[in-house]
Amino acid sequence: MEVSPQCSLCQNGVESHTHLFFECCFSSAIWRQILARNGLDRPFLLFSQELEWAVQNRGDKSLRDTIYKLSLAASIYVLWRERNLRIFQNKSRDVNGVTSEIFNSVRAKASSWSTIKFSAHNRQICDTWLLDSSIFALSNSVHFA
Repeated sequence: MEVSPQCSLCQNGVESHTHLFFECCFSSAIWRQILARNGLDRPFLLFSQELEWAVQNRGDKSLRDTIYKLSLAASIYVLWRERNLRIFQNKSRDVNGVTSEIFNSVRAKASSWSTIKFSAHNRQICDTWLLDSSIFALSNSVHFA
C-alpha cells in the first residue's frame, strides 16, 4: 500500500513524527487543551523537548505528575490512531472528538486508582479531570502524594 507523505491530520505538511505530534495545526490544537487541563501555561514543545520536560519537571509520583505523563502517553497513542483511521479506513474526527478520547482514556485509567492521598491540591486535580473521590486512599497505603 502506498501512503502519501502529506500529513493526514492537517493536509499541509510532510508527515514526520515531529510534525504529526507537535507541529501539525490539528495536533497543536489538541496539545493546547491537554496542557491547559494539566494546568500548564506554556507553549507545547517539540517531541524530544516535551519528553525531556516531562522527565525534568514531572519526575515524581505525585498525582499531578502522573496524570500529566498519562495524558502525554494517551495523546501520542490517540493521535497515532487518528492518523491510521484516516489513512486506512477513511474515517476522521475533529479536534474535540480526539481530545475527548484522550480525556476519557486518562479518566478511565485514573478512576481505577484507589490509593491517592487526599489533599486540597489532589481534590482540585480530580475536579479538573472529573474524577470521582473514590480514588482517595481509605488507609495509609498511598501510592501518589
